[in-house]
Amino acid sequence: MAHSLAYNYIHLVFSTKHRNEWITPVVEPQLYAHIAGICSRLDSHALAIGGMPDHIHILLSLSKKYALVTLVQEIKKVSSRWMKEQPDI
Repeated sequence: MAHSLAYNYIHLVFSTKHRNEWITPVVEPQLYAHIAGICSRLDSHALAIGGMPDHIHILLSLSKKYALVTLVQEIKKVSSRWMKEQPDI
């Protein structure tokens, strides 16, 4: 039997709390790099990350090892904690 391959590409969009403009140009590159690291740790490659001061877009390939809800929860939890630790905000 031949092996079948499936790739799940996800366009994930989420906003900051109350859509406050917390994502400043100062913190933006480090935040996006941090989110890429979170995705990588969960075997989901972030192909592109961008956004605006009040929301983020992530294009990623979803790993078959983790459910989408697990990935989203981890990205939001860890990135939120990271943002709260930043002195620039």
